[in-house]
Amino acid sequence: MDGNQIIAVKNLSFSFGNQKVLDNISLSVPKGSIYGFLGPNGSGKTTTIKLLLSLLKNNEDNIRLFGESLKGNREDILKRIGSLIEAPALYHHLTGFANLKARAIIFGVTEERIREILAIVGLTDAASKKAGKYSLGMKQRLGIGLALLSDPELLILDEPTNGLDPNGIIEIRKLIQKLATEFGKTIFISSHLLAEIERIATHVGILYHGKLSFEGKIGDLQGIKTADILIETDRNDAAKEFLAADYTVIQQGNVLKVAYQSQEQIASIVSALVHHKINVYSIYKEKKDLESLFLDITQTA
Repeated sequence: MDGNQIIAVKNLSFSFGNQKVLDNISLSVPKGSIYGFLGPNGSGKTTTIKLLLSLLKNNEDNIRLFGESLKGNREDILKRIGSLIEAPALYHHLTGFANLKARAIIFGVTEERIREILAIVGLTDAASKKAGKYSLGMKQRLGIGLALLSDPELLILDEPTNGLDPNGIIEIRKLIQKLATEFGKTIFISSHLLAEIERIATHVGILYHGKLSFEGKIGDLQGIKTADILIETDRNDAAKEFLAADYTVIQQGNVLKVAYQSQEQIASIVSALVHHKINVYSIYKEKKDLESLFLDITQTA
């Protein structure tokens, strides 16, 4: 295994009875990455996470974390992971500080570390407030704080922004980015909020009906399906008629939207327009958002 891979899963399948939930998926999560694990509800994301955390029994030896077999080194590996699965398990009658202290006793963590965690997750001013009075976003940040107490190398988060209002989503986003950039955490985050993952992830895996439809750097998504360029010329009607022989062309106001599949095609389009004495005023790529790309992939998967 590449020593740079924090998570390496090979040919993982899982069923509940006769219902197959995961179908031969393989994952590769680089050290220091924010890995967005995407898919609609029911696609198998939470099942995958529970297998990574050994919360579900896996009879195969096909999950490696930190270069070691999860099956053979379960206890040592889990000590290096922090996780937040679904809603955080909080004592609502206790303060934020007391919630962290209750968990800190298990890990042998000092009160100084608790104060550090409160600062990291932005809850210092709410430390003496009962968790039951926290907003949903504050509860999620406290849950992440609990996961960080032991200073784990890997943080696994299952739908951490689910149900949050826009402000809560922004707070979690900033926290995740800070944990990766300032504290060097590798973060594996599942979500169905595709636009949000696009804002923070460095790598992405797309799960659909239990199969991995795509895995790679987030920028690679832009090149896997037909994209569009927008062109403005001095003679759009003539340009459209000429290009339509070889490309799909749609006129939108003063610009032409032309579908392309490679950088070479863009160069050919411009060259051909100039050759036909059509002046090109502007040309730029239209970047698809992750939601459009997700639909492209899953509708053909």
